[in-house]
Amino acid sequence: MPRKVASKTFSGAIPTNNPNCSVIDLSINKSMGDIKTMKAQSINSKIHFRICCLGLFCLFAVTIPARPVAAKAKALADLNNPIKITDDSVLGVAQAALGKEMWFGYGLHTGKSGCAAALSNVLRQAGLPYKGSALVVLVRRQLLAGPVLVSEIAVKHSPEYGVDQAKLNQVAKPGDLIFGYMQPPEKSNTGGDAHCGVFAGAGEVYANDWTDGIWKRDVVDRFFAWYKYVYVVRFLNAKGEGART
Repeated sequence: MPRKVASKTFSGAIPTNNPNCSVIDLSINKSMGDIKTMKAQSINSKIHFRICCLGLFCLFAVTIPARPVAAKAKALADLNNPIKITDDSVLGVAQAALGKEMWFGYGLHTGKSGCAAALSNVLRQAGLPYKGSALVVLVRRQLLAGPVLVSEIAVKHSPEYGVDQAKLNQVAKPGDLIFGYMQPPEKSNTGGDAHCGVFAGAGEVYANDWTDGIWKRDVVDRFFAWYKYVYVVRFLNAKGEGART
């Protein structure tokens, strides 16, 4: 006959009189505390990361549009505080440049079409803060765009040969710039269709000579007689008056 094995039924509760019970409880409590601490740290890390991302987003959102705002502010400041240049300084540089090649620095291989480049170098040496160009129409466009205040005065609108020196002497002052065009100045006027220089006074001008690329002084008809459109560009002070007194 098989032996009967006595069985004991446990309720599942750990006896409180067990000496190891408190150790187990402490270990469990410690583990649970560690888990809670890790969860809290993880939550704090996530919150910190999100705050950092939000801060970076706000930083970029504020700083990215700042560039055009700053550029606009600078442009307004330039309009309110125009750069002053006297025609005497232009005249002095033009006189000192006589006999020199002034057309270098604008990608030209010869000085035969170097009038705009030569004038650009004269103006830059006189303190005019702009890039300059080897094209006459671009030099004019830059001058009219500022930051130096200028006015443009028509001297000739006619296909007839020659420039009226009496009218030129009446409307122009030494140190003013002179421009000649075969077509209206808003057109391209490339190559020999345009010329430019500095008015010297008494019907004479300083300009680049297309025959040899040398900066010279001569009567206005030597350089501008056959151009249909002739203009004078004058530098102005902040009051809109001629800079030269």
